[in-house]
Amino acid sequence: MSKLIFVILNKQQQREKDQEIKKQKKERDAIDKARQRAEEAAERENLHQQELDIVRQEIKEAEEEKRKQLEIKIQELERQVIEDRIDKENAISESRRLKSGYVYVVSNIGSLGRDVYRICMTSRGDEYIKEMNPNVPFQFDIHFKIYSEDASDTLQQLHQLFDDKRVNIVNSRRDFFKVSMDEIEQAVKAIKKKTGLLRIDEFEQAPQAYEYRQTLAIRKKNQQASASNTFSEVDEIA
Repeated sequence: MSKLIFVILNKQQQREKDQEIKKQKKERDAIDKARQRAEEAAERENLHQQELDIVRQEIKEAEEEKRKQLEIKIQELERQVIEDRIDKENAISESRRLKSGYVYVVSNIGSLGRDVYRICMTSRGDEYIKEMNPNVPFQFDIHFKIYSEDASDTLQQLHQLFDDKRVNIVNSRRDFFKVSMDEIEQAVKAIKKKTGLLRIDEFEQAPQAYEYRQTLAIRKKNQQASASNTFSEVDEIA
């Protein structure tokens, strides 16, 4: 029975790994296509600009009849240069959009214990973190909300730094780490200094864990009340 469970878990982990590989490949392909479009547009812009410079030089020495033809050609080339530049800028913007995103560091001491953090990436902001909450008894607390121009690379750097501190060493998709907040803070600052691609939008050293702390307080109060009632009953019997 245990062997069967092991086989099932292995298959599930392999499926998840394959899905992650496909997802990463799709993202890389989209970024590569946008970069290629930008390079092709830049090349067209350069060629049209060179041709435009040549025609502008020619028109200075051209006769009247020839000048009219060259003026029309100049207008056409100027239009093409503008279109090429727009195409290039759009492709660059698309590439940046695909690469950019948010890296979050979150905790849930009520569900996972202390010094266990999830380091994850999303392009959807806080909404993604909120969607995690229904799956656990208590809400997640956000410690870091980091905007990165290359979110995938930033996440990969953090995961590599804490690879030996993974909670689940079998499935790398389970991005939870047993690590101190001081270590995470130092790593984030080092990556920010090295790359210049990060903007720290939110930082909270200690978890609020409001519902968890309230739950503990209520339980303690109930236990004290229960103990008080027990002592009262003993006194009455005595």
